[in-house]
Amino acid sequence: MTGVPESRGILSAVVLVVSLSHNLAFLEGLSNGMSPSNPYAFINETLTLNCTVTSDSYPGNVSGSLFFVKDFDDVEKVLPMQYITLLGNRSIQLDYPITSGIDQGSYVCKLNKTDESSVIIDSQYTSIEYRPKMVEKIDCRVFDWKNMMCWWDLGVDYINMNRLKVQLQWGILGGLYACPHETTTTCSWKENDGADSFKLETYVMIVNVTIYDSDQYKSVKDEAVSNYTMVDTLTIVEPAPVHSLTVGNRTSKCLTLRWNHTHHTRGMMYTVHVHQKQGSVLKLNTTTREETVCDLHPAMNYTLQVSCIPLPYESNETMGFYSDSTSIVAKTLEDVPSGVPGTQVGSFVYRDCNQSSICTVTIYWKPIPFEESNGEITLYTIKQEDREHGTSKVMKVAGSATSYDLQVWGDREYSITLTGETRVGVSAESKPIVIPVFHKVPLPSDIVVEADSSTLYITWGMPPGSRDPHHGRVTGYTLFYCNGSKITSKCVDGIHWLSFTPEVLSYVWEVPDGNLDNKMIGVSVEKEIANQRVSSGIKLNSCLYVKNQIPLRPQNLNFSRHQPDNALSVEWQKFGCEEDSAYITHYVLSYCPTDQHRDCEGQSVQVNVSNTEGEPRDPGSVSWSEVQGDSPGGVRTGDGPDSDPIIKLVVNSDLTPGAIAGISFGGIFGCIVILSFMICCIKRVRRTYRNMPMDIKLLELVKVDEDTQVHDKENNNVKKETPTSNKKNKTDTSRNIEILD
Repeated sequence: MTGVPESRGILSAVVLVVSLSHNLAFLEGLSNGMSPSNPYAFINETLTLNCTVTSDSYPGNVSGSLFFVKDFDDVEKVLPMQYITLLGNRSIQLDYPITSGIDQGSYVCKLNKTDESSVIIDSQYTSIEYRPKMVEKIDCRVFDWKNMMCWWDLGVDYINMNRLKVQLQWGILGGLYACPHETTTTCSWKENDGADSFKLETYVMIVNVTIYDSDQYKSVKDEAVSNYTMVDTLTIVEPAPVHSLTVGNRTSKCLTLRWNHTHHTRGMMYTVHVHQKQGSVLKLNTTTREETVCDLHPAMNYTLQVSCIPLPYESNETMGFYSDSTSIVAKTLEDVPSGVPGTQVGSFVYRDCNQSSICTVTIYWKPIPFEESNGEITLYTIKQEDREHGTSKVMKVAGSATSYDLQVWGDREYSITLTGETRVGVSAESKPIVIPVFHKVPLPSDIVVEADSSTLYITWGMPPGSRDPHHGRVTGYTLFYCNGSKITSKCVDGIHWLSFTPEVLSYVWEVPDGNLDNKMIGVSVEKEIANQRVSSGIKLNSCLYVKNQIPLRPQNLNFSRHQPDNALSVEWQKFGCEEDSAYITHYVLSYCPTDQHRDCEGQSVQVNVSNTEGEPRDPGSVSWSEVQGDSPGGVRTGDGPDSDPIIKLVVNSDLTPGAIAGISFGGIFGCIVILSFMICCIKRVRRTYRNMPMDIKLLELVKVDEDTQVHDKENNNVKKETPTSNKKNKTDTSRNIEILD
C-alpha cells in the first residue's frame, strides 16, 4: 500500500512542472502584443494599431525589424512602411487608410530575425463597416383600404448585415410603437392584427439604423435616426383589380366591356386601355362599370385592360395609385376588304406559245395587306378581258394564292383585274395587268444576279430597239423579287417590286433574311406606245452567280469543222451556271504564228469575244503558216485560267482574178470544141447514108375467095387485134402465104 502514495506524489510533481511551463509560455505571450483588442474601423477612415515587443527573448532595439502583414484574396502582403511609425525601440504604430470591405480581416505583426526568418508577435481581427446612413425617404401604400406597407432604402450596401439592426417606429395619436411586421427595409400593418391593426388614419414614422460590434447586438458602434415622416393613408390607396371582365356586344368596329369591383360603392375612376401588337391604340376613362370602345379595325385581335384609381366624392381629381390591370382578349367581326390585291402593269411572265399561238401566261399579285383585308381572304376572283373582241371570263382561286396560269392568244391584248373576298363581301378591283401581244414589247437584256454574302448585285440591259422612237419610249424598269420554287420556277409567296427610272440599270439588294438560295429575280421594261403604257412582262434571271469568282478553265477548245480562207474559226464549250458559278463577261482569244518547233514566233494577238456570241470566231488572219491559240475566260475581277493551246495550218483556197479569167476562157473554149466535133459527126453520118443503095422487095398480093370472106363475117371471126396480135397474125399470115405457093 506504500507504493501507491509514492506513485501519486511523483505524478503530482510532473503535473506541477507541466503547469508551470505552460503558465510561463502564456505570460511570455502576454508580454508581446497588439492594441486595441478587437479593433473596429469604418470605410473612408483610418485604422490605428500598435505592436509592442516586451519579451526578453528579443533584446535590444527591435522596432526597425517590426512590420505588419495582411491577407488580400488569400495572398499575404506586407503593408507599406509609409503607414508605419516607430514608437521607441520596441514598438510601432500602423495608421492604415480603410477604403473598402477588402480591408476587413486579420492584421499580423511580425519581427524579422537575424537569420532572415520572421516570427509572429501578435494578430488582431479587424471588422470593417460603413458608418450608418440616415434613411432619407419612407414610401408607403395602402392596399384596397385594408393593409399598408412602407419601405425605404438604406443608402449603402452594408458589409456585415448580421451586425445591423433597422427599426421603424410609428404612432397615430402620440407615443411610438415598434413595427408589427418588419424586415430590414419594410414594415407592414394588416387588417386584423389587434392593437397593431391597420387604421385609415395619419401615421408618424421614424427609422433607426444601428451598427453593433457583433451579432449579439450588445455594444453599439454607431447609429443614425431618420427625420419624422407623416403618412396620410387616405391619399395612398391602391385599389384591388377589377373582376368579372367580359365582352358584350361586338361589331366590326366596336367592342362593349363590362366588369365589377369589390368596392364599387366607393368613388372610382376606371381606365380602359386598348392594345394591338404594335402597342396602345386607345385610352378611355369612365366612372361606370361598362364602356363601349369604337374606331377599331375589323377582324383584329385586341387586348383590353381595365384598371382603377380612387376618386374622392364630388371631386374630379383622382387620389392614390392605379390598381393592377385586368385583361381580356377580344376580336372584332369581319368586314368587306378595304384594300385591293397589289398588281403592276407588268406583273406577268410569258412562258410558252405553241404553234396555234395559244400562250401560257403566269400573272403575279400581292395579297391584300393584313390591315386592309378586314378578315380572312377566302377567294381571289380573276377577270380576263380580251380587249380586241370585248369578251371576258372569270376564274376563282384560293385566298392563299399569289399567282395563276392563264391561257391567252398570242396575237391579242388582254386586261387582267383581281378582287379579294371575305365571308362578308368583295373588295374593289385591282389596277389592271395589261398583257400585250406576244413579243410586242421586247424584254430587257442581260439580267445578271451576283451574290456576295447576304447581298445581291443585280444588273440588266436595255431592250433591243430601245433607241428607235418608232418602237416606243422607255418610261422605266421594274425589279421583281420573291421566294421561289426551284421545281416550278414560280413564286411561292407574294411578289414584291421596285420601280426605277429609265437611266437606272442596276440595284444592290441587302437581303433581309440573308437566305439567297431561294430568291427569284426578274425585270420588266415599261414603254409608252401610241400614248398607251405597256410592259414587256417579267424576264426572270436564269442563274445566281458568285461575285468576284474566278471562272473555270475553258474546255474543248477546237477548230471548227468548216474553216474560212485566210482565217481560223474556233469553238469551245460554255459552262452552265450549275457547273461554273462565275459570271463570264467575255472570252480572250490569243493566237500567234508558230515556228517549226511549234513555239510562238512573234508577238501574240488577243481578241475579246463576248460571252453572248453563239460560236465565237477569230476575226484575225495569218497567211500560210501554223497558228497556236488559247482562250481564257474574262470576268469583272480579271482573267481566269488559260485553256490548253491548239495548233492548225492556215490555208488559202481563194482564186485570183487571173485564175478566174483563165478558167472562164478554158471553159468557153472547151464548149466550142465539143460543139464543133458534134456538128462534124452529124454531117459525116448524113453523107454516108445518102449514097448507100437499098433493095426493096414488094410482096405479091393474093386474091381472096369471096365465099371465104362471107363465111368469116358470118361467124364473127373478124376482130380488132392489139399491135402484138397484129404482128403475130402477120407472121402467121406470112407463113400461110408461103404454104399456098
